[in-house]
Amino acid sequence: MDQGDGQKEQQGVSLAVDLQVTSSEEDSEGLGEGSNKSEGEVGPSDPRFWLLCLSDMRWLRNQVVAPLTEELVFRACMLPMLAPCAGLSLAIFTCPLFFGVAHFHHVIELLRFRQGTVGGIILSAVFQFSYTAVFGTYTAFVFVRTGHLMGPVLCHSFCNYMGFPALSPALEHPQRATIVTCYLLGVLLFLLLLFPMTEPLFYGSVPLCSLARTAHGGASLCS
Repeated sequence: MDQGDGQKEQQGVSLAVDLQVTSSEEDSEGLGEGSNKSEGEVGPSDPRFWLLCLSDMRWLRNQVVAPLTEELVFRACMLPMLAPCAGLSLAIFTCPLFFGVAHFHHVIELLRFRQGTVGGIILSAVFQFSYTAVFGTYTAFVFVRTGHLMGPVLCHSFCNYMGFPALSPALEHPQRATIVTCYLLGVLLFLLLLFPMTEPLFYGSVPLCSLARTAHGGASLCS
């Protein structure tokens, strides 16, 4: 999961869209008063935004290809193999370790192109391994509870787009008390709704839950 790339990509797409809109408005200045272009940024509600995204290979990689392929491999394929041996509970925490290690290739890229000090690159890799492992645990939990791959894929795509939470700017904001309160409220609601919103009864048959009968641990995840 390339969350750092997600932040850079989001900024790049926004900048490209801004430049496109600015260029369009400048070109329309000589068309007379009959031309009435809307001002401001092009947002997700504008089809041009999605056309631009779909023409960007980085966007397709981060929002479509990576979420689909990584969730297919590390959740849909790996979890059913680990669950009968280790049980669902242990599998949920073991599978993300492979997911985190799979992102170490960024270390090779950064070292090859000398993008930072060795210590800084290693520290960044450890940090990325930590949050990708935590995220992998969450998507594994969602996959086990719902029995569907779509939920983890959408979560993965959304997190790639949003990137890691910008905590420092939030703490430096003039209205930081309100922002921090919203952060904490979001975390609280996430924890309170985690089990109710992933109730297996809402999603029909959950194939992985059948493995809980033959493996120790995990039966509680399916009820």
